[in-house]
Amino acid sequence: MPINTVYLTLQYHMAVAGWKSVDSVPQLVEDYMEKKIKIDEFITHHFALSEINDAFSVLHRGESLRSVIHFA
Repeated sequence: MPINTVYLTLQYHMAVAGWKSVDSVPQLVEDYMEKKIKIDEFITHHFALSEINDAFSVLHRGESLRSVIHFA
């Protein structure tokens, strides 16, 4: 997974868990890169930015665990 995707995913999880990004991101990224944190297993869908409406439809139908929106 590209590092920018890792960063955005970790930002979401930190917001939910209440982690402070300035203090936590470097350690969380390091832990992910060392396979101490499992993220990839929870990603069920990938969408291009042009497919964002499809991504929301899948989300609202409860068919995804985690989706990644690719901006490039």
